[in-house]
Amino acid sequence: MNVHHTGHALPLPLRGHPSPLLNPRHVAVVGASNRPSNAGLSFVRALRAARFGGRISAVNRDGANVEGALGASSLGDLPDPPDLAILAVPAPLVTRAAKDAAAAGVRALHVFTGGFTELSDAEAAAEQDRLVRTCNEAGIALIGPNCMGLYRPRAGLAFREDQPMLDGPVGLVSQSGGVVIAATHQLAARGLGVATAISFGNGAQLGAGSWSEFLAEAGEHSVLAVYVESANEPDLAERLERAARHRPVVVCVGPSGHAATAAARRHTGAPGGPVLPQEWPDGVVAVSSIEQLITATEWHARRPLPERPPRVAVVTISGGVGVLAASSLEAAGVRLSRFTDDTRQALQGHAGRALVSIENPVDLGARYLSRKLTAGVLTTLGAEPGVDITLFHLVWDHLVDVDRRNPGYAEGYLNLLLGHAENRDDFAVYFPPMVDDAQERSIRDRLHQAGIPVFETWDAAARTLSATRSPHRTN
Repeated sequence: MNVHHTGHALPLPLRGHPSPLLNPRHVAVVGASNRPSNAGLSFVRALRAARFGGRISAVNRDGANVEGALGASSLGDLPDPPDLAILAVPAPLVTRAAKDAAAAGVRALHVFTGGFTELSDAEAAAEQDRLVRTCNEAGIALIGPNCMGLYRPRAGLAFREDQPMLDGPVGLVSQSGGVVIAATHQLAARGLGVATAISFGNGAQLGAGSWSEFLAEAGEHSVLAVYVESANEPDLAERLERAARHRPVVVCVGPSGHAATAAARRHTGAPGGPVLPQEWPDGVVAVSSIEQLITATEWHARRPLPERPPRVAVVTISGGVGVLAASSLEAAGVRLSRFTDDTRQALQGHAGRALVSIENPVDLGARYLSRKLTAGVLTTLGAEPGVDITLFHLVWDHLVDVDRRNPGYAEGYLNLLLGHAENRDDFAVYFPPMVDDAQERSIRDRLHQAGIPVFETWDAAARTLSATRSPHRTN
């Protein structure tokens, strides 16, 4: 019997704010020992590294203290019940440990242990159902099983010692702990912190929709980034739609084919099958890669949602690229700006007849490598009252060719773009990956560090820019 995902309200411990899950005062790690390879020990060390300000307890057979964490042989032997218990015990012992947690008054449970529905084994699946039933009956909020759990810098919560403890406005919900690790590092590299990240693994009790709705209602996150591998909640779209009434929601779907779907099932027991982007409700920005997830999240974290899609000016190096850009933007409901006569005249004045098109998209043609022309065009578009965002096509490999003949030219061109974007939020770059080398990655990093959004595809740009303030949005 499938006992998880009722589609009803969140479990009682998650209702209201603050919750014992987001701001625990006492965390117990069940299964922690002093063996160097012990998984529970890793959680104790991560909490220490994150400077958790509350009490850390360690539960093990011997009742031994673990690196300063008070030891006990059971949760019931602790002086007071933990707000959050982390279970790092073998799978056959998990449900028993959950019952002990319920008896001890634990209010939230993170099950790190795997070995449940992801095994495609009937008994393992039945054991997961028993775990969920135990938590439901006790009113315990369950993260997992088979997951890394919580990351929350402001509360001193982490699951690895090397995580960047940079607080910020982002809420992150992910079936994959690896995605949380990568996303928190990449966002930190862009100067953007995460308020809360939840790696929920199999999502036996609460999946992507429920956790997204919970974080949206918490009121601490200006944007939600979601990585999902399957539609294992029957009301996933409805919950995401409710979450999007509070905050922008950016969703990345992992599997997109038979092999990827099978891999997702082995990873997190994903029983619901693949999720198609067209299934997402209005207000949800769907992307198809972690890079796009990071870029779209950064975009919305730094800008309030507009009442309408922005009016966009596109600057490209060829007519064909401009056609593709216009197609993607229009399909997403993003309008191309109409230039005033003054703007057209100014554009023409920068290059005479050298500009192939002074309409939108602007085609720089053969002179797109000219720094003087580029500077003039960007300045003109930045002053055009009908332009909310300028999307500029950067072709770095061509600049590198010029650099071989004129050393320093490419650096000067990049500095031109960085200078134009300084102290403004109406400039973004379309930078499709051409070669996977250290120099190109370095250029992307410099653009990111300058706060310039970088899109790898026109579709990614269009999806990000299409998000608007919902008429039902409450914040």
